[in-house]
Amino acid sequence: MNNKQKIQIPNPEDIHIRDLLTKNHIIDNPRVVRCGRTSNKVYEGSWGLKYNPYITFCGSWECRVCRSKLLERQRKHHFSNNIEFINLKKGKILLLTLTVPHRIQDSFSSIYERFKRSLSEMKGGWGWKKLKKITSCEFHYDTLEIPITDKGYHPHNHITYGVLNHDVSNKTIKDILFETWSYYTSKMGFKKLSKKGIHVYEGDTDTYLGGHSGSRGDKTVEELTKEKGTLEYWEKEYLNIFPNKTSKRIGDQIININRTFKGSRRGRIWKNKNQ
Repeated sequence: MNNKQKIQIPNPEDIHIRDLLTKNHIIDNPRVVRCGRTSNKVYEGSWGLKYNPYITFCGSWECRVCRSKLLERQRKHHFSNNIEFINLKKGKILLLTLTVPHRIQDSFSSIYERFKRSLSEMKGGWGWKKLKKITSCEFHYDTLEIPITDKGYHPHNHITYGVLNHDVSNKTIKDILFETWSYYTSKMGFKKLSKKGIHVYEGDTDTYLGGHSGSRGDKTVEELTKEKGTLEYWEKEYLNIFPNKTSKRIGDQIININRTFKGSRRGRIWKNKNQ
């Protein structure tokens, strides 16, 4: 990390949560365990040895402290990409949301794996390719969220979608999305999809000019903490109740979410050449 990032002071509560999770082996990643420790950079000269202490960070998504920085970096990257696309290429940003019917008994990992596979196969299929062609799509990026409601986990994917062709109606885009998304989610064992499960609308330009990326998925750790069922929500719950007898159940939720999301490419901008 650069010097500016090294001297950035993390939220004390985030530090407390990270340290509590590593201490109780909810997180065993050695990088996260070492995060926040002080190291010494040694300089040798005519004066002898000089020690310059500095704090090292792990840069891991498992770590709440570093995740906060990663999310902020991602938001800035998305913002600069989107505003350049609007201003220089005269493009338009569409915000697409895909959901699936869910049952209260469906587990987090089962929903996630089937949802991700549906998304992956859809993007290799004819419907998505047709949509990119007729809209002159330049890029897109995904944000998959699985909060929990009183009806179980509620999976949905926010897609920020940059297009050059302004003439294709939102209704046409929604119709194509519905047809192809219905096919692949059904193939993965999800129940019949309703058109209410798909949303297509145009991003607000004022939002971008105000410094926000425009993506509904670009949320801070603080914002995510308020959404029941997110990793951030369970981390805060663990802090609030530890060492209550239910802390193990919440710890298991955190372990499961970290294991499930391990290796995922969060917020990557897929350009035309690598979509």
